[in-house]
Amino acid sequence: MIDFFKKYFGNKSDRDMKEITPLASKIHIEYEAISKLSTDQLRQKTIDFKAKIASFLNEEESEIKELRNKLENDLERNCKKI
Repeated sequence: MIDFFKKYFGNKSDRDMKEITPLASKIHIEYEAISKLSTDQLRQKTIDFKAKIASFLNEEESEIKELRNKLENDLERNCKKI
């Protein structure tokens, strides 16, 4: 009975490999592209990535501040009503 399930569903190792293989292929493709870059180009890419991350974080932090201010204002209004 167990052999039937193994044939139908595969074992854990096979399922893991099936899940990981597409990701590994993408990594190999990116590695080929990055390995062709010079040191200066890699440094520039690092600077670009840091700028993208900082931009994303600034947007998120401003959204958090807006939500926090809105929450504080709502709490103040509700406290005044009570």
